[in-house]
Amino acid sequence: MVGDDDLVSLELSIALYRAIPGSELAVVPGTSHVLPLEKPTEVNHLVIEHLPGEPIETMLPVRRATTRTER
Repeated sequence: MVGDDDLVSLELSIALYRAIPGSELAVVPGTSHVLPLEKPTEVNHLVIEHLPGEPIETMLPVRRATTRTER
């Protein structure tokens, strides 16, 4: 989770997202590096949504694509 005006560059955040299998990335608009203080409700919602650990099924996954044997 990063702010759209974060100290950490969006490019670095995307590189980390791509490097960690199964990771998810949320860019929170209108926030900086202290986004939990700036938008606590939105951050709380994103964290709670993530906690069950079940990936959200998408219609056209690219990074979460599975092989036929995994289904």
